[in-house]
Amino acid sequence: MESNHAIRIQPFGLSDRELRVLQTICLVSQSRPRTYELWSTGAGPAADLAIVNRENPEAVAAWQAFRGKNRLARTIMLVHQPILEGWGHQIGRPIMATRLLAMLDHMQVGEERRASNRHTSADARRSSNLG
Repeated sequence: MESNHAIRIQPFGLSDRELRVLQTICLVSQSRPRTYELWSTGAGPAADLAIVNRENPEAVAAWQAFRGKNRLARTIMLVHQPILEGWGHQIGRPIMATRLLAMLDHMQVGEERRASNRHTSADARRSSNLG
């Protein structure tokens, strides 16, 4: 993923309050080096990240369809109780903007590191092939 574009977030089944929290995060992020924006299916390129209401079966079904077409998109599950230890990223309810923003930033930093490592490894392979 490029680091020079806003991270596109596709919500699935969020309540009005949860959407307002996410909109606030997106708005505040405009003055930060790492920006986020709400996205919807059909709004152009695929979203980079999905936030899913785990307790809403329709939201989970929509996310699964999205996931089938967007395997590289990362996911945050909104839960009342943790799903399983070690299951990806999950955040408890009620959502606190600071906690969600910290999780988004943490996920993005990890993605940027992986992308940098892939780039560094590819450069090393090219250099070794030249010599």
